[in-house]
Formats: sequence, C-alpha cells, structure tokens
Amino acid sequence: MSSMIGRPNMDEELDGEEENLAMLDVEQQGAVDDGDDVEDSNDLAASGGSDDWGDLTIRGEQLNVALQSVVQKFGSSGVDESANGMLFVPEPVMSLLNDSRPQMPLLSQAQLPFGMKVWVTDEDDVKMLLKDNWDGVLKAVCNGRAVGKVLRHSTDDLAVVLFESDTLAIKYTFTLPRVCLSVELIEAYDSPKTRGNNGNTASSFAQSVGGVGNLGPRAGRGTAKTKEEVNILHQNYETMASFPVKCPSSETAWALLAKGKLAEALADINRVIEEDITAEFRKEHLCIRSTIYLFLSEWGLALKDALDVIAINTSWVKGYLRAARAYKAQGKYTLASLMINHSLLLLPHSNEILEVSSMNNFLKTQQELLDKALFFLSIRLNAQYLKRFFTKRGFQEGELLYSEQSDWIIAMPSMFNTADCCCVCLSANNLQTMNLPTKDIQQGLFCSIACLQRSSLFFPKERDDYEVGYRSAMSLVQAKAASSMNMLPLELARMTMRLFFMVCSTHERLVAQERAASCVPAIDPNAPKMVEVTVTVDDALVHLGIYPLASTTGMETKTRDDLIVLCNVMCQGFEPKTKLMYTPQLFVRLFAFISGYALYAESETHIKGYYVGKLSGAVARDPERTPNCEVSIREGVLRLTATCEILKDDPLIVAPLSTTQH
Repeated sequence: MSSMIGRPNMDEELDGEEENLAMLDVEQQGAVDDGDDVEDSNDLAASGGSDDWGDLTIRGEQLNVALQSVVQKFGSSGVDESANGMLFVPEPVMSLLNDSRPQMPLLSQAQLPFGMKVWVTDEDDVKMLLKDNWDGVLKAVCNGRAVGKVLRHSTDDLAVVLFESDTLAIKYTFTLPRVCLSVELIEAYDSPKTRGNNGNTASSFAQSVGGVGNLGPRAGRGTAKTKEEVNILHQNYETMASFPVKCPSSETAWALLAKGKLAEALADINRVIEEDITAEFRKEHLCIRSTIYLFLSEWGLALKDALDVIAINTSWVKGYLRAARAYKAQGKYTLASLMINHSLLLLPHSNEILEVSSMNNFLKTQQELLDKALFFLSIRLNAQYLKRFFTKRGFQEGELLYSEQSDWIIAMPSMFNTADCCCVCLSANNLQTMNLPTKDIQQGLFCSIACLQRSSLFFPKERDDYEVGYRSAMSLVQAKAASSMNMLPLELARMTMRLFFMVCSTHERLVAQERAASCVPAIDPNAPKMVEVTVTVDDALVHLGIYPLASTTGMETKTRDDLIVLCNVMCQGFEPKTKLMYTPQLFVRLFAFISGYALYAESETHIKGYYVGKLSGAVARDPERTPNCEVSIREGVLRLTATCEILKDDPLIVAPLSTTQH
C-alpha cells in the first residue's frame, strides 16, 4: 500500500513491531534449513506455528504430497527417489547466512535529531519494510556499509538520510525506515543471496533486472534474463569482457593474454602505455595490465594499476572492480567489498556486479569458517578463479596444515584401483552391498545410507535416464586410455562426467523443491498457487560448493574441443531445452574446476582415488617449484602435512598430479 506521494505506508508495515521481529527470526530459521533433506520437514514444522505463518512452516506430509504433484505434472526427469522413497536434495556445502545480524534499533524521532550520524541495519529488514519501493542501490548503504546523517523525518516512520562518498565525490540521499537506523557503529558485513518468495535462495541473475553485464546508459532496464539464457563462452567477472571498451591498441595484448603468453602481453601493453599518453584509453590500458599482473602473481602491481585507474576517473566502474579483484587475490575480502560497494553505487542494477558481490561474499564466508576451525591459512583467488592456500604463520616439517572429513564434493576411484571401497566416498569401513537407486536391480558397495542417498545424484542418470550416452562417452574415454600414455586427463574427464550429472540432478531437485513448496495451500486464498521458478544452475553450483567455476583461459583448443565432443556424446539423450540449460561450456568449466582442485591419495587400505573436497584442493601444483606439503588420507580424513619448513605468507604447493598418480 502506497501513500499519495509515492512513499510506502509504513503504518501497516510497522504495526506491531515485535511481530515483525518475530517474523524475521522465523525467516532466518527457515533459510538455514533450506538445504536439508525433505525428511527434516517435520522438524522444521515443529519449530514454528503454522497458524501464524502459513506455508513458512510446511508439514512433512504436505511437502511430500506437493512433491508427488510436481513430479506428476512436470515429469520425473531428474526427480529421482532415494532408497527411502523420498526426494533427496544434498545439504549445501556451507551456509551463507550471517549469524551476527543486528537487531532493528527501533529508535524514535527524538533519538534521531537533525545531523545525527546513523548506520543502516540489515538489508533484508529494509527490503521487507519498503517492499515495492526497495531499490538495489540501497544495498550500498545497508548492513553498516556506509555512515550517513539524518536530514529530516518525512513521515512518522520514514527518515531522509544524507550519505557522502569521498571516493566517488558524490552526495546522495535515501528515504529509509526509521526503525532500521542505528546511532551505534555497525561493522560492515555481507548478506546471503536474495531469497525468493518461497524461501529458496534465488540467483542474483534472476533477481536483478537487465542482462549480464548490462553497462550501457539503460543499465537495469529491459527484460530480465537468467544466467542460462545468456551464452557466454568466456567470462572474467571483474573485467566485464562482455562489453569491452573499443580500444584497438590493446587488442594484441588481450590476444597474447588469452594464449597464455604473459611476458609478451606485458611487454606489448607497456609499450602501448608509453606511447599513448592520452587519458582516453589510458585507464583501459591500465586495467589490462592489472589483469596481466594477476596472471603473473604480481598482486601488489595489479592493485596499484587499479588504484591508478580510479584516480584517473572516479566514476568508472572497471577501476573499482579491478581493485576488488586484486584485493581478492591477496585474501583481503573486506577491502574487496568496499570496492564492490563503490561500483554498486554507480551501477546498482548490473547483474555482473551483483555476481561479483556474491562471489566475494562466498569467499569471505569460507575464510571465516576456516578461521573458526583454527587453521592458520588464508584463501586467495588466483587469476584462474581458483582458491589457493597461503600460510598465516610459519610451520615446521611434519606439522598438520589442514584436514577435512570424508564429505567430499566428489570422490572417484582411480582406473588402477583394485581395493574394495564405497563407490561414493571411497571409504573401506562398514561396507555393505546395497541396491543402487536405479530402475533395474543393480548392486554396489556403500558405507552408509547417506552415501547411498548421494549416489542418487548420478547413478540414475548414468544407468537409467542417459545410459546409452553415458556408456558411449565412457567408451570414448576407455579407447583414448588404451592408446594414451598420460592417463591423468582421462581420470579427470571421468570425474567431470559424474560431477556434470550431479549438477544437473541438484538443479532439477532444487527446482522441484521450489515448485513443491509453492503448491502447498497458503492461508491467503488469493495467493498464487505457483510462483515463478528462480533457482538457476548457478545456485546448484553454490549448493554443491563448485563456486566460483574456474576460468578456461589458456586451455588448449584441442582439449576444449575433445571435452565438447565428450559432453555431446554423453548428453545425446537430453531434450533440446535441457541441452540449452546444461551446456558443453558448463562441462568444460567443470573440467577446469576438477583439474584445479582434484587431489590424488592412496589410503592405508590401498584405495587409490581422486578427491575434490570443500577446500582441501586449494593448493598450488607448480611443476617449477618444490612442493612444501603432501596429501594423505587416513581413516576417512584427508590431511595436508608440511614436508619442510614453511614461512608466513608462503603458498601451499603439492606435487603435480601427473607425478603422483601411478
């Protein structure tokens, strides 16, 4: 309901402020449980009153009936049932919810006089209160990201606040709910991705308007596009390569960079910078050189060039994004957030910037979890968008650097493995022969029901839905293996095939779960029975921990072509619309991800396998540098152990896979 002057009627929104606060607690609790198995719906229902919140607390039997309805209406492709007859959705690798979300201050007008410094609390609270009057640019001031001054109180419930950015040299005012203004400092923090109407995490690509990288004068206007509808063969998030500035003098440097010829690219761009002293393209040249320095691991020089770009033009978005990229390469995610915040003020509706912000939030959360576990390591994002460990203190030879339990993203036995093991986690403990979650009666070794359930993400597709294509693709891999002396690419290709099906299944099941939740009758009879699906493939990647995807810059053309052929053979049974969603380009990016994170280890029971964990693969594999740590797996725990003295701020380096796999 809006007032006659176009502002929201806050009387209705703030009537009963305690009830609003209670609702926020219920929403936060529901968000934490989104990734849980459907079996946990009864526990979720018990956590709140269905009379008060309707379908926010869904009974288990209601959701099961709704799931069956969705399967009948939309088909069962990808909506396979696990061993207990329930739809299995894996738990998310980690929660992105901030557990230190501040309470709404609920201050009166008298407590917020003219000129009082204020900080804005959680953006979800502001969004809930403003509803249709919410705009993406408000993200730049919420969550304690900026300090402002009260100008006046426009109504009993709204206040006009003045903000000023010294960096951008601009002043701007927002009308904000008074109850969300705090006179006490709020340490800036990031929020999880925007959530849809049904509580599921929605991709920023679906929530924001405009196409990917819409940087023109009409940015933020037009038809919304999801990530799947935009075919991008190559994407460097912060460089905004989809819409480059026309700068012919830098084309040679870009081409050399794409081929991996870093020294030649740096020499060429240095020559261009020396010859072209005009400011028109200098900032673009510096952005390119900053990117080249990232690939050369010269993060300080990359940051210097980015800051020089900002000095040349404080209102040019690319400078701030290049600086954010350099800060992420140094593991300084708070400073990266500050730079991203500046760019959001300039282009609040750019999907590309929102994706950069989500990525930074994801990495920052992983670093916080690492710190809580008392591992003295920092996560840094290299030029290929691969996470890498750096030490925060010195370590002695034999000292434990990092350990991880057996809940891997994916694990597969080597072609040369002969020992019995669980076909999901490769454990040798408590092995039992169980029926696979397939239509035909087939059996396999599992160590737990949890592993049996997780196998439903890939076995039904490998052996039922797309068996012909999968067997044909495996025949290609085996034929290549028979004539190849280098088995490593083939081992990684096998893992990529399975991970590809896991992404497909997870995405399909998250969509089915969202549709099922929308099918549950709401208290309001006028509420829509089916909401628009907002879950994207990108959300499935985040859910599984495959985020961000690695860049394919520098990948050999033949390798890329072979992977595309392999994917097309494997997916020959896909429907046309499915092929548009799960593309060969996604397959190639998953291969780059596997190649960047997979670790080889042989357990104490002689099980030879490859593992991709939540963070254990964040180690460099530099054949030109001496390894300083080794990988081992004992009793289902993967360990990184120092093999020599390691100094502070040193990268963790293991031997390349090609020299460890036999």
